[in-house]
Amino acid sequence: MKFVAQPLLLLLPTLAAAATEYDVVIVGSGPGGLVAAEQLSRAAHNLSVLMLEAGDVSLQESGGTDAPPYAVSAGFTKFDIPGEFDNTIYNPENEKYRVDWIPAPYMWLGKLVGGCSSINAALYFRTPDAYVTQATWPFSAEQVAAGFDAIEQFVGSTDVPSSDGKRYVQEAFEIVGGALTSAGYAAKTLNDRDARNSKSKSFGHPPYAIRKGLRDAPAKTFYRLLKTRSNFKLLTNAKVLHVVQAGGKATAVVYESAAKAKTTIALSRRGVVLLAAGALSTPQVLMRSGVGPTKELEALAAAGGFDGVSSDRTAWVPNANVGQRVFDTNVVYASLSHADMKPFLNKKRPQAAVAQYMKDQSGPWATPGPVLIAYESLTVGGRAYDFQTTVLPHGFGDFYETDRAYSVGLFLNNPESRDAISVGTGGTFTVATKGSWYLSTPNDLAALQAYAAKTLAALTAAGSVFLDEPSASAATVAAFVKKSAGSVTHHFGGSCYTSSAATDAQRCADERFKVVGTANIYVSDASLMKEGTVNPYGFVMYIGHQAAANVLQDAFQLRASPAAGGSAGSPSAASPGASTPTTASLASPAGASLLARDLRTACAPWS
Repeated sequence: MKFVAQPLLLLLPTLAAAATEYDVVIVGSGPGGLVAAEQLSRAAHNLSVLMLEAGDVSLQESGGTDAPPYAVSAGFTKFDIPGEFDNTIYNPENEKYRVDWIPAPYMWLGKLVGGCSSINAALYFRTPDAYVTQATWPFSAEQVAAGFDAIEQFVGSTDVPSSDGKRYVQEAFEIVGGALTSAGYAAKTLNDRDARNSKSKSFGHPPYAIRKGLRDAPAKTFYRLLKTRSNFKLLTNAKVLHVVQAGGKATAVVYESAAKAKTTIALSRRGVVLLAAGALSTPQVLMRSGVGPTKELEALAAAGGFDGVSSDRTAWVPNANVGQRVFDTNVVYASLSHADMKPFLNKKRPQAAVAQYMKDQSGPWATPGPVLIAYESLTVGGRAYDFQTTVLPHGFGDFYETDRAYSVGLFLNNPESRDAISVGTGGTFTVATKGSWYLSTPNDLAALQAYAAKTLAALTAAGSVFLDEPSASAATVAAFVKKSAGSVTHHFGGSCYTSSAATDAQRCADERFKVVGTANIYVSDASLMKEGTVNPYGFVMYIGHQAAANVLQDAFQLRASPAAGGSAGSPSAASPGASTPTTASLASPAGASLLARDLRTACAPWS
């Protein structure tokens, strides 16, 4: 067993010291973190992995018990049940599951095991092959596709989420699908290779990460395997404050418990920190660790109270790109009505739907909401834009309970609008310094106005009535889009992007996902995404897969081992040689209990 070195204890006299070192410490249990943890812990039984999660447990598989009254006896939590999506987010009763260190703008990023993948709408898309070029991604389209293939050995993907194989609540699909067909769109299976690589003017049923009517998120599928492994440990209610580093070499991670007790977790000699806290939180952890723009580090040092920002400036890692160029998908929501529409209101918990679901996880309650996805690409101002329409089986906002209403989310997936994370008075972080995430460039505004006008014209031509405005004329829609911009989509990225181009002066992480200027701090979340694309949930899981492969090769000279056979996501998919199942403690008070071995002599792949 290796102990924390005495000099480190002298530097951090107020902190409790955990006796055990870890080979990899993962900050955050979102999809990028959990996927990476599974692959890392599978690669070698003596490679020790610790995951620190600021929030609590979530899905039933993670130990969660927060269930709606009707599901208590079955053990399904509100996070397991797709139909509870609308009742979970933006609900004051669930504030403890929301990231609370981002006060404004108000948003619902997950603070629980699984992160946003435990509370999102479970939409699972493969990115088009062209995205690797658009985003100067460091890995080929073939490598990305192979990563998705690996993920899908664990996570179910279906466009028929009900356990009985039937589709429900299809009125809006028929209405909008008919209108789009008349406008020249083609129906496709959206994750098929041909479909995802020729998306413009296509539509189809939404693909979900749902299996047999239940959310099939990483907190279920990947954690089911992780918790059987003696070389993995998860600590919940453990908010990471900073990484202990000097000149870019990380030696420990400091976290704070729910009781505000601080604990230091040491890294092994060849240890690595993998940041998977999300695109708005990973940059904050970096800055609090003395890694980031000099201006922001100076602001933290001046504020005081940030132990990770040394008074010795030579310990800092100047990286001007940390927290810069943050984007979110831009969206406006429009409500329409149609004579053939029969709304389904998730927020009302329809008794018949709930009863059917509890019988065999079938029916409309097996779906989070969206019933149709459509795509189109347009060139505006010399820039190629990718758009998406998401159709909901009810009105939006004030029209939620309107009879015969449905709504469309009109998304601009790859905006050029950007903002930055900065440090304000007293060391407080601002994630939208300029307030410029949404339609802040003339091109972005004109692009979404054009797409919205085109889409609403097609819908009204087929018999729908635009409810938000007196007409759907181009001028009226343009004004509507301009005044309606600003909704948070939670598809954040860009805050520490990677690039295949070493000459890219704006990249924050290198082609191996390692933060520029550091020796052993890597990123495994949407921070790495230079550009927006389809709903990023699937791509962030792929990022976790690739990040693990990078770390295994770079730090431990190991190759990722393939997943063993067995049904996807089932316990039998654990690698040969896995230890006897022993659930990791989810509330260890001060640290961990696993031995970190010297990987120079003790590494042995499982497969």
